[in-house]
Amino acid sequence: SNGVTASHFKVSGIISASNILKVDCPIVQTEVENSFFVIQKDGRFAGTISRFIRLVRALSRPHGCVNFDDLMDQLEIERDQERRCLSNLANRHADFRWLDQDRKWLWDAQSYERGRNRIVNFLRKIFSVTSSLHISELRQGIGRSHRIAFAPPSLVLLEICRQLDFLEVKGNQVETISGTTHPSTLSWLEETLIEGFQGEPILARESLEANALALGMNRSSFYVMIGYSPVVVRLAKGVYAPIGAEIPPGAVEATRAPVIKKKRIVDSGWKAGRYLWIAYHLSEVMLRESFTNVPASINEFLQGEWPINSTGQGKAAIISINDIRVFGLHTLLERRGAEPGDTLILAFDIKDHSFRLELGSDELVERWQNSELELTGQGE
Repeated sequence: SNGVTASHFKVSGIISASNILKVDCPIVQTEVENSFFVIQKDGRFAGTISRFIRLVRALSRPHGCVNFDDLMDQLEIERDQERRCLSNLANRHADFRWLDQDRKWLWDAQSYERGRNRIVNFLRKIFSVTSSLHISELRQGIGRSHRIAFAPPSLVLLEICRQLDFLEVKGNQVETISGTTHPSTLSWLEETLIEGFQGEPILARESLEANALALGMNRSSFYVMIGYSPVVVRLAKGVYAPIGAEIPPGAVEATRAPVIKKKRIVDSGWKAGRYLWIAYHLSEVMLRESFTNVPASINEFLQGEWPINSTGQGKAAIISINDIRVFGLHTLLERRGAEPGDTLILAFDIKDHSFRLELGSDELVERWQNSELELTGQGE
């Protein structure tokens, strides 16, 4: 009671006393999912609390986890007091768990228990192929799928793994608790692709394709799988391995392209007559800076403000281009868990005057170069 009262008391008592004395009380007590909150009498924030809970649940399913600041923008919450209230709600809620010390990332743990969390579904698939992975390999595998908007930062992904009952974390290594691979949850296409390696730790794409087609997979599905499946990795152009496979020394060098220092802007071009796309290789410097550049040869098409092609993203989801400078990317990249080494695609829809943002590996560039944009066939 901090010396103001002689003992603790229930807020409901103040509200009852106000009613008896016919004194206007500026607060009310409301219940949301078995938790009680004291809010201002206008009741506006009660609806915000309900929307907050619904959004955490809804976004945890497809994205695996949620960035708290991004969530506040979607809810249009600007007051620090209201942000703190919702942060405390997340801390108290029986189903929600924080995933970092700074309380910037959280998830609905019940989405995992219900089998409806996409990242956990990918983790089950990956660990049905291998029993141990470094976090960088694990994050890369999850980031390959076109069914997830972004792979969370490594530290956040490690915390998700700690909270699962079939994995354990040892430093930066994630392992199955059993020490063996997890019972398979692979789709038929994924099982066929892994079977196509015929026990080999590494294969050229041509050999893997021939084996997969001989097992009944069609060519279109094969290219979807090697481009997007989280259970295989591309070691070099045209060279693939099951995720977690032990690669013999020197096995990749014969087919690996010469190592060239990566430029910040990797490539750019037009797609379908309306998308102007730019591929970037993210470095630590680029992630720290508040701006980046667009190629001078195309900047005339890109001047002004560009909203992201997605609903409910809030004020942070607008970038602006002045001459060759792009401003406003820093927050978007931070909230999508971007890390040095990732590939970033900015695709500007000239017709609708909006842009889309994609994060992943170098394979993203090839997809945009080769028109591999609308692919289906991979299950969760």
